[in-house]
Amino acid sequence: MQRQYRNGTVLAIDPGGVHCGMAWFNNAVCIRVEEHTPNDCVDLTSHWLRQAGTEALVIEEFRLYPWLAAAQSFSTFETVETIGALKTVHRWLGGGVALAMQPASIKEPTRKIMATRGVQSLATMTNAGVHCSDALLHAYYYTNQQQKENQWGH
Repeated sequence: MQRQYRNGTVLAIDPGGVHCGMAWFNNAVCIRVEEHTPNDCVDLTSHWLRQAGTEALVIEEFRLYPWLAAAQSFSTFETVETIGALKTVHRWLGGGVALAMQPASIKEPTRKIMATRGVQSLATMTNAGVHCSDALLHAYYYTNQQQKENQWGH
């Protein structure tokens, strides 16, 4: 059964091994961007998953591209651990909250759509950092896709 998008709070996360960007959207408008350590990000996510009105958790996927694999030699993959912790918290606490995993490839086209529409990024305006900017792009993409699906009945 397909979920109807309700314009509730969407929390999007750009996970990292040292810093995670977090962006909150409500009624398709960015209301907050923050950067946290991975542990604090997981703690905050568990808090938000318990809040009434939380519609979706959006997380950027991790992909190990062949041309970048050598740079990850001997890595403990902290970003992957963070994603696993976030998905586990969602599984335990996310009852009616949608989980959307998005590829990094949505960022550039979403940035162009925002520019075309004249939408300014709260992350850019507040110098919140690249992880926050990326989280905002994921939230913007998610809310726009959901609105399109509702409009066209998909």
